[in-house]
Amino acid sequence: MEDHNRPVTGYPASNPNPNGYSANPPPPGTAYPYTAAAAAPPPVNAYYSHQNNPYYQQPDPNIARRATFLRRVLAFVIGLIVVFAAITFIVWLVLRPQLPEFRVDSFSVSNFTLGNNSLISFTSEVGITARNPNKKMTLSYDHIQAVVFYKSWLLSDTMIPPFSQGTKNEISLTANFAAAGSFLDRPAGWYKQ
Repeated sequence: MEDHNRPVTGYPASNPNPNGYSANPPPPGTAYPYTAAAAAPPPVNAYYSHQNNPYYQQPDPNIARRATFLRRVLAFVIGLIVVFAAITFIVWLVLRPQLPEFRVDSFSVSNFTLGNNSLISFTSEVGITARNPNKKMTLSYDHIQAVVFYKSWLLSDTMIPPFSQGTKNEISLTANFAAAGSFLDRPAGWYKQ
C-alpha cells in the first residue's frame, strides 16, 4: 500500500502556520503613532451631501390637458391638409386641367383724335380667339371685361357677353371699344418724344 505521510507530487506542502501567514504575524498595535481617541468626523455640508429624500414637484394637470388639446388640434389640422392635398392631387391626375388661351387676332382703330388739352377719342374693334385646351373640362365664362391700356393709362373698357366653351374648342369673339374724351395727364404731343 501507499504511504499517506509522504506528500503527493504536484500538491503544495502543508502550511505549518495555522493563521494563513507564511511567516509570523505582525505585532499587535496600529500603524499610526497617534493613540488619542478618534475625533468625530466633520459636520456634513448640506450643499454637497446626498439627500436621501428629495422633493419632486408634481406636474400641473392643466398643463398636461392643454398640451393634449394642442396636440389634438395640430393633428386635426395636419390631417385636413393631407386630405385636401390628396383630393386636389387626385382631381389633377384625373382631369389634367390647363388654362384657357386668349389671342388677339385683329385690332382696328377709327376716328382717333388727340386734342391739345390731353383728351383722346377713338373707336376700335378687336377680334379675339378663345381656346379651351382641356380634354375633359368645359369652361363657362360669366363675366369677362376687356380693357385697352396705353402704358399705365386706361383708355377704354367693355364687357364681353357670357358664353360656354366645350372641350378642345375655339371661339371667335368681337369686342368694341369707344373712348370719348379720355383724359391723359400729359400734354398733347408727348407721344412724339
